[in-house]
Amino acid sequence: MRLAMPDARFEDRFGEEYLALYEHRDLRDAREVASLMLDYLNAEQVRHSLVSFDERRVGRLVVEQEREIVEQGRFVRKTITISELGRTFVERVRLFGRAELETLFAEAGFHVDAVFGDYQGGHPGPHSPRMIFFARRQ
Repeated sequence: MRLAMPDARFEDRFGEEYLALYEHRDLRDAREVASLMLDYLNAEQVRHSLVSFDERRVGRLVVEQEREIVEQGRFVRKTITISELGRTFVERVRLFGRAELETLFAEAGFHVDAVFGDYQGGHPGPHSPRMIFFARRQ
């Protein structure tokens, strides 16, 4: 996920099933932020095309990656193993749908002006690789 604002991030409060869009402080209080762009993965496409395992060489190292959809389809968990170094890393990415993200923008005081499905400006849909949002403060 890339935001057009430095210091911007999503903060997830999973116990309350609540997600808010924040900048350095609560974005609703950051009046100088008038518009933003969010480039996010397309959760539906990821669920349908996830590669569960791959292996590649990086120099003398073999990097193995295992991926799975977990927690009722809400997350992708990726385990990266570099046996030669005795290291394993785990990352987890939340799969947000378009409607969820649009709701979050609205709750943070933003109106979504446009959504694209790829870097060429294609229509967002179940098979598009990205969800690229352009939003402005209401």
